[in-house]
Amino acid sequence: MKSLILTALAIFFIGYAISILNKGSNSQKYERKAKNQWNSLTDGLDPTDEK
Repeated sequence: MKSLILTALAIFFIGYAISILNKGSNSQKYERKAKNQWNSLTDGLDPTDEK
């Protein structure tokens, strides 16, 4: 019975730690990018080309 409780607590703490780590990494995912001519590099466009 004692080992069952310890195992349940360990699983709870591991799950809690993983959820905390995932929250921190996703916050940067939705940040707005600064608008400048060099952002077009991600679309495969060369910003130094004259149009």
